[in-house]
Amino acid sequence: MRSLICLLLFLPVLGVASAPEVQAILGSKVVIQYEGSRLTLAMGEQRGGVKLISIRDDRVTLEVRGEQGHYRLGERRSMSTKFTSPEPAVLRLNADRLGMYQTQGSINGAPINFLVDTGATTIALNSRDARRLGIDFRRSGKPVMLTTASKKEMGYRVMLNKVQVGNIVIYDVMAVVLDNKHFPQKALLGMSFLNRVDMTRSGNSLLLKKRW
Repeated sequence: MRSLICLLLFLPVLGVASAPEVQAILGSKVVIQYEGSRLTLAMGEQRGGVKLISIRDDRVTLEVRGEQGHYRLGERRSMSTKFTSPEPAVLRLNADRLGMYQTQGSINGAPINFLVDTGATTIALNSRDARRLGIDFRRSGKPVMLTTASKKEMGYRVMLNKVQVGNIVIYDVMAVVLDNKHFPQKALLGMSFLNRVDMTRSGNSLLLKKRW
């Protein structure tokens, strides 16, 4: 019995590992404590099995051994050491008869139809869609003057918590809401989202693949 107890004491503990602890947020960098090491990570940088995905206020998104999670400043929690490789986040779109790419998606969990627009700097919404999605753009947004194809429009710059198309999920995405109920007619999936995916055209198809 004594030898069995000694053997058990020296067996490695499996199944639980310490999670990263966010100790400081320094602009676009974070300082974390993970598995006995203190790491400073810049946006998109990976060290010690941890990659910095995004920063918003006191919330940090990290990828740890292939799995993403959200951590708040000073928060510590345990994580399972059993990790599975995530499925590739990809979406293939076929052009419509006008050569445009459209897709269903969601903003902050609410459904929305998108038109892919590489000429749009950010995601763009009309005010009616924004209200339906629960975006209080007048209170939380920053007023901006926007130049459209035909005229100048008043708008509001806002931050979207979560944007999803297919199985591609991007957090903390910049958008503008135009102070117009009808323009744009369809939500524009602009470069604030598209810059964070790889785009490959092949014939009439457009393949989107999440970069990080």
